[in-house]
Amino acid sequence: MSDRVRAGGKRLIPISEGLFDRLLRVSIKVGVNPRDLFESIVSRVLDILEYDPELSTAIESLDAYRDLLRISGVLLPRSAVYKLLNTLDERHIDDIVDELKSSCRWFARMNIIKRGGNPRELKLLLSLWFPDAVIDVMSIDSSKLKIVVSLSNGGQKVMKIIREVAVEFLKALGSEVESLDEREGVISILVKHRWAS
Repeated sequence: MSDRVRAGGKRLIPISEGLFDRLLRVSIKVGVNPRDLFESIVSRVLDILEYDPELSTAIESLDAYRDLLRISGVLLPRSAVYKLLNTLDERHIDDIVDELKSSCRWFARMNIIKRGGNPRELKLLLSLWFPDAVIDVMSIDSSKLKIVVSLSNGGQKVMKIIREVAVEFLKALGSEVESLDEREGVISILVKHRWAS
């Protein structure tokens, strides 16, 4: 028998009793009809999945984004932010870096508690803070990762912020940064997993 059955022009999709009970509890808590809540959740997740087909990544992105919103301010257009940052002197850049490092440490703690603290999470963090950066994470062997971050239009001071944020986050996860190379808008970091022997 098909999993999808038409009933009154609607499709019936069976879900577990436990999941339905949670849906009811949350719908009561937020004051929304369970059907509307379910459709809203599915619609939002599908919006992300159309961009990134990895379901686990989509859910983690939502959760991480919510965590980051707790420590974020009002965001200006990226081009404006980059222009402002590149006009600041080194003392002000260092102040910004210190603030971001504090945010990284908090985010790393949340990450360890919720998702285990994999250094691959740096890709998620930087993607949320610097969405125009290209971030690649490659396994070198069972204990090491190579993380490459490139940003063509940021400028030196923005690259400094990205470099400092990346290193601080990895350290806060308990990972060991073995080497770091930076040149012409590209940062390459070799990192050892904290759980590797």
